[in-house]
Amino acid sequence: MRNTIAIFKNQFNEFAADKEQLMLFVLFPGLAFFQARIMDLDEGVYPYQIVIGIAGMFATAVMIMLIPPIIAEHRENGSLRFMVMSGIKPLSYLFGIGGFFVVVNMLVGLFFAWLGEFSGVALVNFLLTILLGVICSILIGAIIGIISKNRQKAMGFSMPIGMGLAFLPMFAQQLESIQPVMNLLYLDRISNMMMAVGTGDFMMDLYVVLANIGVLTLVFAGLFKLKGMKS
Repeated sequence: MRNTIAIFKNQFNEFAADKEQLMLFVLFPGLAFFQARIMDLDEGVYPYQIVIGIAGMFATAVMIMLIPPIIAEHRENGSLRFMVMSGIKPLSYLFGIGGFFVVVNMLVGLFFAWLGEFSGVALVNFLLTILLGVICSILIGAIIGIISKNRQKAMGFSMPIGMGLAFLPMFAQQLESIQPVMNLLYLDRISNMMMAVGTGDFMMDLYVVLANIGVLTLVFAGLFKLKGMKS
């Protein structure tokens, strides 16, 4: 627990000093605010419809772009190897880094919820969907980071992967041939959950997302043990 808190605090200091990271957390909410509150919406289009689209992209893309360079840098400068030698477990390391970003993402999620005018059950379902999407994207980002030899390579991988996955559900709607695969991935399921925040009718989607989290956690834990001692 002490190690997790130390990593959490260190991540807070790095985040506060990194303008590029801060910019990503301003970009998506700012875009949602502009489209939902400043632009004139077409008849029959409501703020929440704008918000769920942008919030879904935010939850599934931003962490995939931010986490890999952080972990790859820890691996590159030897701090990850030192942490492994000192006995830090994969989940402790992941909770330290990912836990901080979960908090930041949920604060942004509250802003999205305000923009979308969610309340009651819809608010709870919306924040739950944001949380699950963020956890999945943190895990994917962590996997990319742990297999990248340095920060530069991690950034080269993470940006196109993050943006590609953010738009993949929209492309999949036009390509029925890949829909069976999409049904197994958290991306499409998070999109479905966003559309159903008002009713909560997304239990099957929830089960698939939780299964994705389980598989991704096991993959990261295995790679952490395999790559953590290598520079």
